[in-house]
Amino acid sequence: LIGIHGISRSEKLKNFVSLLKNVEKVELLPYRTFGKVKYEELKITLQIQDLSKQNLTIIESKTVTTTLLTTKKYTILEKYRYEKTKAKEGESFVEIRINNNENTMCQESDITITPEPDFINEDEFGNRYAFYDLANMKKGEQLEVIIERNVTLSFFDKEVSQKANAEILDGFEKYLQPQERIDSNYEKIVLKAKDLTRNCKSDYEKIKVIFEYVSVNVESDLSAEYANKGSIAAIENLRGSVEENTTLFVAMCRALKIPARAITGYEIKDGVLVDTLRVEVYFENYGWVPVNPNIVYYINGVRKPYFNAFCKMEDINFVATGIYYYEKANRRLKGASEIELSKMIEN
Repeated sequence: LIGIHGISRSEKLKNFVSLLKNVEKVELLPYRTFGKVKYEELKITLQIQDLSKQNLTIIESKTVTTTLLTTKKYTILEKYRYEKTKAKEGESFVEIRINNNENTMCQESDITITPEPDFINEDEFGNRYAFYDLANMKKGEQLEVIIERNVTLSFFDKEVSQKANAEILDGFEKYLQPQERIDSNYEKIVLKAKDLTRNCKSDYEKIKVIFEYVSVNVESDLSAEYANKGSIAAIENLRGSVEENTTLFVAMCRALKIPARAITGYEIKDGVLVDTLRVEVYFENYGWVPVNPNIVYYINGVRKPYFNAFCKMEDINFVATGIYYYEKANRRLKGASEIELSKMIEN
């Protein structure tokens, strides 16, 4: 980078570089006029040609050091309020998904639940649920549950080789099989996945081709007709919400025997928590690698795949809350109604 007194701002430069995850140092070079003749030959106006030598202070070559931002910490508060609606004795409960027992999406979290649940349930994907038995409560009584998440997010900074292949470990059958809304055995999904990847030499290349197909071809449509229907609706209509992009991507990977899973969570946008989904695929020697096929990206009006979201995590603004499992809802109620749900970022 070239430093010119009165034009370059080392403090602004430092602030900008601090946002970049892969910069170790910036070398600030002195300004010289060696290119002035070339500009004249090409008949291009040199914007700084009027700077006189008297007004031009040469900045000596130096290094601008920065403290790189590699993690972000958030405290997220979720508040749930339930009212018992069943007067008679008998089964009445509330069950709330709280997290997953695996470290998904490069995050570590410490969770506090108030009041303490009666017990914790766990499903086959490792999602954990706080269970409250309401049998002893009277009709009309309320239960307030507060979940505090202290989360540390970090970048995925491994460079995945284009020759990388998937690895199937013990217990990975669930990440290869079809499940509700991830229809990896649906004929049209299987045939499309195989056709797209017929010339690929590695699983990395296969996943990249699928990423490009889903990112470019599934149009965003949040209408009730197309949104939140799953992978079959996605392949048939090529329209939908992030659920269609995500489930179709995962289903096509699984159709090729590549372990893949959808991750539920919140995206932090301007201090607001937005429910969304991401994807992880499993590579040998790399483990679970993040992918986001849900970014709409255009160049000159043409939709393009956003490869900065492929096997990378460009922004650390996604808080994972579990593994997508449509068969088991995030919250289950019996003999009770949900009268309040709020979530906010505390810091």
